[in-house]
Amino acid sequence: MHGGYFGSVSPVQNKIDRMNSTYEIVQGLSDPKAVSFRSVNVPNFYLCHADNRVRIMEYLDRDEYRQNSTFFLRQGLGRKNAVLILPVNVQTHAIYSKDTNSRHGRELWIEPIRRDAEFSKYAEFEIVEPQFPFWGNPVDADEKP
Repeated sequence: MHGGYFGSVSPVQNKIDRMNSTYEIVQGLSDPKAVSFRSVNVPNFYLCHADNRVRIMEYLDRDEYRQNSTFFLRQGLGRKNAVLILPVNVQTHAIYSKDTNSRHGRELWIEPIRRDAEFSKYAEFEIVEPQFPFWGNPVDADEKP
């Protein structure tokens, strides 16, 4: 989900939450073996990390943006169907949902990978079928914005 353009994790309670929680997984903007997450709610915006925070940011035709918006999906540490999401440019780290008392839920940060139960609980994600329809005709996975 995204609130205030920061990535977050919270229960989906309505259609707007569902729309804000849906991302199209496309070919990585900087690496074709990786993925990028394009927002369904705000087309041409992608999950991107900067200053250890995960944000939703409008596409910029810059190498740094493409690197910060591209991730590897790796097998989770505990749950069978879960994945860790590693930035291609910081593969010793993963997206981690951190409790910061935000009104938007647990905020998404980039944290060093740890092999403990708490890290596993808050850094593993399950990729599921979209719960909100994609907009228009989604761009082909091989096509860049």
